Amino acid sequence: TAFSIGAHHILLYSSSLIPIMLLKHRFRRFRPCLTNPDLIKIRYIQILPKLQTKLGPDASFPSGDAAAVVAFAIPLASGRPFLACLLIVLTCIGRVFFLVHYIADTLAGALSTYGCHWLLKKFGHEVGDAQWWHPVLAHLAFIAVGLMRRSNHK
Repeated sequence: TAFSIGAHHILLYSSSLIPIMLLKHRFRRFRPCLTNPDLIKIRYIQILPKLQTKLGPDASFPSGDAAAVVAFAIPLASGRPFLACLLIVLTCIGRVFFLVHYIADTLAGALSTYGCHWLLKKFGHEVGDAQWWHPVLAHLAFIAVGLMRRSNHK
């Protein structure tokens, strides 16, 4: 059903945010627009890198946007595999083009979500199997990891 596919998307994205958040905290790599400000002048489209430099430094590795697009594309791939692949490729290329991620950032973000998808399948959870409480449980796990990480900083 459509609900089950949507719930799987939310479950997959929520569970992939846990390794993303832990890796961002571990590596704390600056975005390309912050480490190479001269590249911004070369680009024709300069809005996003300038906006990113004003927003302040946050971790570039791995890409949460790449993780999100893979979480969206995996349920889509069962019916429209070409569209799912195109969506992933264009999103990752766009993140690199606009100097907000390195190529390795987008690959790591995409692979972390795919790894979560693989683990869910390994434990018998297919795209159409999601129940209403699966995304809730994933969100609670994400919040718990965030709170534990925050308490370790104090």
